[in-house]
Amino acid sequence: MSAPTLERTGRPDAAPAPAGRAPRRRPDPFKLVGWLVCALVCLAILYPIAILLRDVAGLGQTPSILGDIKDEALAPGALETLRTTVLLVVPAGITALLIASLLAWINERTDARIGALADVTPILPMFIPPVAGAIGWVFLAAPSAGLLNGAIEGFFGWFGMDVDGPLDIFTWQGLFFVYVLDLVPFAYITLAAGFRNLDPVAEEAARISGAGPLETFRRVTLPSLGPSLGGALLIVMAIGFALFSTPVVIGTQAGVDVLSVEIVEAMTRSFPADEAKALGHGVLLLGMVTIAWLLQRRLVRSTGHATVGGKGLNSQPTRLGAFRHVARFVMVLYLLGASVLPILALVVVSLERYWTASIPWGSLTLDNYRALLDSAIVVEALRNSVVVGVTCATIGMALAAIVARMTHGETSRWAGVVEAVTRIPAAVPILVLTLAFIAAYLGEPFRLGGTTLLLVIAYTAIFFPHAVVNATSAYLQVGPQLREAGAVFGVSEGRTFWRIQLPLMLPGLTSGWAFLFVLVAGDVTVASLLAGTGNPVAGFVILDRYNTGTYPPLAAMAVITTLLTTVVVGVALGLARWQRSRATSGVRRRAGLAVPDPSAPPVTH
Repeated sequence: MSAPTLERTGRPDAAPAPAGRAPRRRPDPFKLVGWLVCALVCLAILYPIAILLRDVAGLGQTPSILGDIKDEALAPGALETLRTTVLLVVPAGITALLIASLLAWINERTDARIGALADVTPILPMFIPPVAGAIGWVFLAAPSAGLLNGAIEGFFGWFGMDVDGPLDIFTWQGLFFVYVLDLVPFAYITLAAGFRNLDPVAEEAARISGAGPLETFRRVTLPSLGPSLGGALLIVMAIGFALFSTPVVIGTQAGVDVLSVEIVEAMTRSFPADEAKALGHGVLLLGMVTIAWLLQRRLVRSTGHATVGGKGLNSQPTRLGAFRHVARFVMVLYLLGASVLPILALVVVSLERYWTASIPWGSLTLDNYRALLDSAIVVEALRNSVVVGVTCATIGMALAAIVARMTHGETSRWAGVVEAVTRIPAAVPILVLTLAFIAAYLGEPFRLGGTTLLLVIAYTAIFFPHAVVNATSAYLQVGPQLREAGAVFGVSEGRTFWRIQLPLMLPGLTSGWAFLFVLVAGDVTVASLLAGTGNPVAGFVILDRYNTGTYPPLAAMAVITTLLTTVVVGVALGLARWQRSRATSGVRRRAGLAVPDPSAPPVTH
């Protein structure tokens, strides 16, 4: 029996094309709209960069400052700050890569997973704004009033020993430690995806040949993760060099000068702003990120590649034996250091009247929270953070979904151009991009300085690469079969995308939305230059209160911000899980498989 075939037939009344001339195709409205969206996104990214380059070259109304930028970049003080920054960020980034690799391997490849907690633990610190995490560790390990120092002194005091607290966060080592905690989640996300896609054949062959778990991890698994390691390296270095909150909170008192802090101070601590110094230091940051990008390309080309194999989905986890408890202890230790202890410190200090090393359990109060909620600027900052975060995440993911469809669903040469342009913000330090938005939108004709609209535009463009990465993954997971099936039955491209592909992409898009919201709501770097009393956000207020030394209200503000971020992200991730479950059930029903009904009574025999 022959299989039935489907053929696309033209309209019976369609006129035949003239001989020797190809029939003209009507433009698809969906593709026109899609390419228009791509053009607007590219314009939003390239316009501020072009304005900044124009001003630097002196092609606008101001004289060229190119010579001043060169002098500032090559000044002995700038080169010394560059050396200090490199000696801090590069070791911290490599250490974060190693820790993230170990955590991803434990979660994705071994039997040491701790249930659902395994997926959340490595990225849980991302729910905490970086400035709140850094301040939490200040409350824990400050040399005189740190809570951990107080606990250590109290412990030895029971035995009649007078011991000073040994911890001091205001040192290079303390700054390095918090940097590592900040960078691990960003490396983990990329590496965990690489582990999930890695075909386990080579690992199983190594185990059969007698290699132990650690030897297999070191000699087989890690070398096969070239693309993921390269991507994680680039992300960690780009974020590490642009990180502002941690060095300004800890590094300033530790006497460790970092380029990102110098850039912000050049723009905010002097009037008029020292643009030449800020851009000179920004050029140095751009050079470091470029070197990281070249290393990433070399790493990808010189090592093996992770391959996607269907067998990976059913691979047997590596059994660690007695080391399973050690691996779980490592996970718990990381959770304590990155999330639990800083949050506990913030909660305790927020309930005190004055920050002290010994906790006054009998006089804890909620007065700091009441005072905060009575403050108009604090309420406005929290509201702005939520509104800006929700708006940027929604707009960013909607645009990213269309960009992903056009760049990976079309064979046009413009697809590669659009993809390259949308990756530019990931390769340029955030502070340099923020300076470009200042140059483009503060003056004529827009005059958006001090407005919430400027924050929305800047955040959406700066974090757009993160949105595109998540949207592309969601689009590629759907696969081309449904689109081809729609074409066979004559369904238009737009209808196929809106009615079939987009609903199936929703779980991935929702997860990306949560990730984008966390980045925007907890940001301090962009807010330090674009936010003010006219458009305050949570990060700006936290930093302002830290500079004024009002620690208990500052801790309360950090707790409220963390709680707010966690609730919004938790709801979004729960919605993504529900959407994924619903989509899977739908696929199973359409495939004719039985779907268990939770409400049905059990079958008895």
